[in-house]
Amino acid sequence: PFGYQPWREQRTFQAMFDILESDIVIMQETKIQQKDLRDDMVLVPGWDVFFSLPKHKKGYSGVAIYTRNATCAPIRAEEGITGVLCPPKSATKFRDLPRGQQIGGYPRPGQLSGILEDTILDSEGRCV
Repeated sequence: PFGYQPWREQRTFQAMFDILESDIVIMQETKIQQKDLRDDMVLVPGWDVFFSLPKHKKGYSGVAIYTRNATCAPIRAEEGITGVLCPPKSATKFRDLPRGQQIGGYPRPGQLSGILEDTILDSEGRCV
């Protein structure tokens, strides 16, 4: 992302976010694996970050959402859109969590049938 002139010189996420003057920054097609994440990508002072990275294809898709913690306080974040993945350190799917713990709005079972398997779709790193 540092090829753009305004932040080409400083080359840090912090500098890029300062120039953008935004409260929420979303990056698509990050094309990075978890093992390649660096501290400067994840630990940006004053910002929280939520990643969705592809589980199977290396260097494919990926989304990162950064929120300025002085002005934004996300209540919860989920990976995927169908709710079939499990939160970290849990064996319960997002869609099976108690109503107050899920985001909701999931497609009905079978609604995407014939298009793509829910688990495959949510494992591609396309949505947080």
